[in-house]
Amino acid sequence: MGEENFIMEIENLKMVKRSGWWAAWVKEPETVAEHSFATSIMAWIIAKKENADIEKCVKMALLHDVPETRILDLHKLSQMYSKVDEKKVVREQAKMTVIGKEFEKLMKEFREGKTKEAIVVKDADHLECAVQAKIYEKRYPETNEWIERVGKALKTKTAKEIFEKIKNKKNLKWWELINI
Repeated sequence: MGEENFIMEIENLKMVKRSGWWAAWVKEPETVAEHSFATSIMAWIIAKKENADIEKCVKMALLHDVPETRILDLHKLSQMYSKVDEKKVVREQAKMTVIGKEFEKLMKEFREGKTKEAIVVKDADHLECAVQAKIYEKRYPETNEWIERVGKALKTKTAKEIFEKIKNKKNLKWWELINI
């Protein structure tokens, strides 16, 4: 099957930077792998609260940006000028691994965005972007626009509630709540 090649390919996500942040002058944005990791945990939380299939949501979130090993992370402006065949990338990647059929199915469902699970994962994807913008906001004030834009895209009650709490946070020192 070529599992080792698929595994080596996904390792590249650790090097692919999330390019949209460059438009907000973020010098060293997080990688796609970092984004996907956080998105997966957020998807798990949202799925649990929204009574969606947790396993499916976590798998979908883990896989949602795997094609970016080949097509990179193109921000919205770049996408206006680039023709990328993500379906072809997914088909080719799927041939490399025993999880290929499930990978293709999950990616199709995510792209279509109609199922409860696809909506949960899209919300987690957006929410992670808003959280990252909030973290960048102090150093890069232009990222504030991302926070507002993302809030309008959210669909689930849970993601909207989490978003409002994060958006209104003045202090990002989460550790201060720990009793030591």
